Amino acid sequence: MVSTAQVDALVRGAYRPHRDLPAVLSGLACALMAQLPVQHGSLEVSGVGRLSFHGEPAGGIGTRWHDAAWEQGWLPLEGHPQPATGVQTAFTAHYAGMPIGELTLGWHAQAEGGAQHADGVAHFAKRCAYLAHRYRVQAWSRRQLRRASLLVGISQPLHALECFIERAAGSDLPVLLHGEFGTEKAWAAAAIHVGSRRSAGPVVEVHCADPAGEPAQWLASAQGGTLFLNGIDELSPRLQTQLHRHLQHLCPTHLGEATEANGARIIASATADLSRLGAEAGFSRALLAELDFLGAELPPLRVREDDMEALISATLERHGFSAPQRCSAELLQACRGYDWPENVSELERTIARLAVMTDSPAIGHAEVLQHAPWLTGGHRLAVPVEPVEPTAAQPAQAGGQPAAAALRPSPATASSRPTAAPRTAAQWVQVVLERQTRVLDTVHAGLRRALVFLAEHHAEPIALGELAEQAHVSASHLSYLFRSTLGLSFKSFLLSIRIHVAQQLLLLEPQLRITEVALRAGFADLSHFERCFRRAIGQSAREHRRAHLGAA
Repeated sequence: MVSTAQVDALVRGAYRPHRDLPAVLSGLACALMAQLPVQHGSLEVSGVGRLSFHGEPAGGIGTRWHDAAWEQGWLPLEGHPQPATGVQTAFTAHYAGMPIGELTLGWHAQAEGGAQHADGVAHFAKRCAYLAHRYRVQAWSRRQLRRASLLVGISQPLHALECFIERAAGSDLPVLLHGEFGTEKAWAAAAIHVGSRRSAGPVVEVHCADPAGEPAQWLASAQGGTLFLNGIDELSPRLQTQLHRHLQHLCPTHLGEATEANGARIIASATADLSRLGAEAGFSRALLAELDFLGAELPPLRVREDDMEALISATLERHGFSAPQRCSAELLQACRGYDWPENVSELERTIARLAVMTDSPAIGHAEVLQHAPWLTGGHRLAVPVEPVEPTAAQPAQAGGQPAAAALRPSPATASSRPTAAPRTAAQWVQVVLERQTRVLDTVHAGLRRALVFLAEHHAEPIALGELAEQAHVSASHLSYLFRSTLGLSFKSFLLSIRIHVAQQLLLLEPQLRITEVALRAGFADLSHFERCFRRAIGQSAREHRRAHLGAA
């Protein structure tokens, strides 16, 4: 008996990110036939064609595509007509309640019709239906958006997302898609629309960070179709209020007041946590209540290790390179060990860069170190930097080490390829407080916004959630960015900034009382400041001031 778990493993092993659906399904059908007592079979997909497959007398599996309807112009594969012997069973493939294909299997006599395999084969038919829908979305994107967007991968997190998309496509309820920067939120919105009863209707996409028009216009333009609010966490409070006011009047279908597709179906995406923003008065709770019917979290790339090889191969092929030649074991290992803070968006840029910059046939370890060192634990930096000697405005710690060594480009190598990066908390503190834009511009955009905000507001009470809102990323992703780029948690880095500022005040304004120094540096009470300062510097604030001013 073939189980659903075995089918999932079979699909993962046979899946290849080919450019057309027939090639993908041919590989899956051959893998299925190799596992089951099947003489022959066929797989028909609406609007694509029919694949027949059968066992060859000399061994192996023959395949042939009939009715070449696939719009990319694929050619039928050579093979023989399927034999007419054996017991046949058929499995209908549905998507969002609609039949879109059929899998027919002709069993060996001893298999008794394959009843013991029914659950597994039905699951296989469903997996094929999901893959077929991906290519329906790609064809729609090519026609409507002038871009061929294709979901690539076969991991379990991606399968869970596709299960949600199918459910959402069969409903008119509003959908809220949450995901980190660079995840496939726009693709998910398109997939829901294409699989829905509104697929022939318009899609109106509003980029909420800089929208054109007003909510009433958006909803009216999307009548009978879908309104996609891309990045709704960046919508201004004024437009949030307007959108909430118009939703019930122009988009009544999710309230059960309409039986025809006459309103506008709402799909919204967000990077920030809207529930947290709503609790902190950073997002309209009334609007969130209108949107939060169906919700999904798009999986980040770091939990999709099983998709990495397919994503690399698809990217290489899309940019005109041979995936079997270019994708080496070293490249795959480096990519699987990296966390991809900007997800698929970052992977696309990185693999394309490596492919263009590599002269040898394969992208190996040396090429990764040269053109994408951050994949192996290096840092991404536009200019090399080096610490300078402490000055009067930059006191030394006990033991003679600089408290916060500044970063300066080396004159001899300022125009050369990046080779170094800030590695200590002290160096990063200097970068932030001095607004060293050449260094700040090399980090993730969300982290850069957070660091600039900290430079201006370090003396104020700051929570990670508030800082994430300023950075336009989720709190969890911002926490990850601090640790992966700076090597510190958000709280530890904020403490480092405050200690450094306190050191400056102690030495540059000796008339200030210690209590005033603590408050201006951002500490709420003196005792907490004294404990933190002694732990970081190795002496009390008074001792530190006395030692350095006495030496001067």
